[in-house]
Amino acid sequence: MSPNKLLAYIFLIMLVIAFITDEADAVKRRRRRRRRNRQEGTNVLRRSGRRNGRRVRHATSRREEFVKRRLRKFRSRDGDYEGKTRLVDGRAEFEGNVEVYHDEAWGNICDDEWDLREGEIVCKGLGFPDVEKVTYNGYYGHVRHKFWLDNLFCFGNEKNLTSCKHDGWGKHDCQPDEAAGVVCRTHFTTTTEPPTSSAPTIPIRDEPVNVKRSKLTETYGVDMMKLRIAGGRVEEEGRVEIVFPRTNSTGLICGDGWSLLEAAVVCRQLGFGYAQSAPSTGYFGGNMSQIALSGVKCRGNEARLDDCLHAVPRTPGAVDCLGPPEDLNIAGVTCVKKMADLVPDTHELMRSVHLEDKQLFFLQCAMEENCLASTAYEKQ
Repeated sequence: MSPNKLLAYIFLIMLVIAFITDEADAVKRRRRRRRRNRQEGTNVLRRSGRRNGRRVRHATSRREEFVKRRLRKFRSRDGDYEGKTRLVDGRAEFEGNVEVYHDEAWGNICDDEWDLREGEIVCKGLGFPDVEKVTYNGYYGHVRHKFWLDNLFCFGNEKNLTSCKHDGWGKHDCQPDEAAGVVCRTHFTTTTEPPTSSAPTIPIRDEPVNVKRSKLTETYGVDMMKLRIAGGRVEEEGRVEIVFPRTNSTGLICGDGWSLLEAAVVCRQLGFGYAQSAPSTGYFGGNMSQIALSGVKCRGNEARLDDCLHAVPRTPGAVDCLGPPEDLNIAGVTCVKKMADLVPDTHELMRSVHLEDKQLFFLQCAMEENCLASTAYEKQ
């Protein structure tokens, strides 16, 4: 081989080695650049993450502070609410059962010792000029909460009911139907002249009367009275008669306040099962002159009617039973052997149910489905 060819080969080999070395260096540089870029990107993410974390923590702390401020404000507002009163279950804002706020809860007031002085404090505290009248015996329905105050006595110059004398918060011996209420006088007056003719007024059957109640056993003694049902189509229905073995006399129960609770006790005592209805009527016979008891109140779980309360007559020997003489107001029952587990809450239904007058045009969908009675399609 000539020296020139040998030199040419050596030069070519050197060029290839240099090219390969440069390419390897370039690959290393690219790898280092990628690695460096990757590390810088990670650092940027970490730095941004720290900033975002600080922002999140800062936002969280601000929310916590806001919630704490709101809670402090709410607690302070609750503190201002202590002793406040409100009216519930009335037809308008100026009437209803009285509730008082105490210990972060609303509660009712028992009607024992309840009169116009306490009602005046309630009405004036709510911004009304004066009290129109006070109500007793759950005139606006049974209590929704527990009783807070009982035997409340005010002099009339107190600013709120909590300044009056009472038995203590939560101490009472009252039944759910002994809620105290008021009707406040409003700021609006009417110019309508009152009627000149004095029409005869018929007392309302359920007009509340402030009465004293005691157990029947305290009045007549233990096992000194028996029950029976008479005047019905079957032995499980009729008027409730009281039999006094000592005098061999019978009497009836006034229908004022007579409900399924009292009827359930009668059916249970006589072994007739459950009470299906508790009518106050003269349909089953009897005479108002035979009324011996009034204002009978039961919880519903008593074994005998003797364990229930009754109204103590204001005049010894007399029994108060409201209602016109021609409309006999005598307590009766209808008992059944079997009864559904669920019984409608009549008091809640009376509070919530309402009638609405709608034109027949709005019932056209129901008419197409024949959901109405046939008389609805006839011209009146």
